[in-house]
Amino acid sequence: MPKIDRFEDLKCSTPMAKDSVLTPHASVLIARRSVLMTAQSSVLSPRKLNQDGFTFIEIMIVLVIIGILVTLAQPSFTTSVQRAREAALKENLFVMRDVIDQHYADHGEYPPSLEVLIEKRYLRKVPKDPITGTEATWVLVHDKNEDGMEAGIFDIKSGSDQAAMDGTTYNTW
Repeated sequence: MPKIDRFEDLKCSTPMAKDSVLTPHASVLIARRSVLMTAQSSVLSPRKLNQDGFTFIEIMIVLVIIGILVTLAQPSFTTSVQRAREAALKENLFVMRDVIDQHYADHGEYPPSLEVLIEKRYLRKVPKDPITGTEATWVLVHDKNEDGMEAGIFDIKSGSDQAAMDGTTYNTW
């Protein structure tokens, strides 16, 4: 509230009594009343209390928008997981085929089992098939010697018969 130095500054600013002069006692009462009314209207007003926070409809709109975004993002998440599994399968097949070829280059024969590759430290362990989720489902393709007998592991494939994203089955990779 501005400081009043002179009695002339106490003129009322209402339209009814524009040029009337207030007594010092009346001006103090008016000033106190205006301060109280300002405090009450800004803090205790029911209208002000109802304006804080969000309405039920606003919250429901936000939840619907979030639901729509999740619905749109879910298929791309599913396909990205499938692509990652396929990439891991391709990498596992590449590494294991490379190790089989290294064994053949070093020893002149294909390994009789995957455990031989682990014993001779070509592999630390047999990797899991990322599609089936287990180590036991690998399909071992054996080489045949002149007599038609199995001579060792020539190739390795996935044990899954599911279709890949490109339409081929995993066991043909």
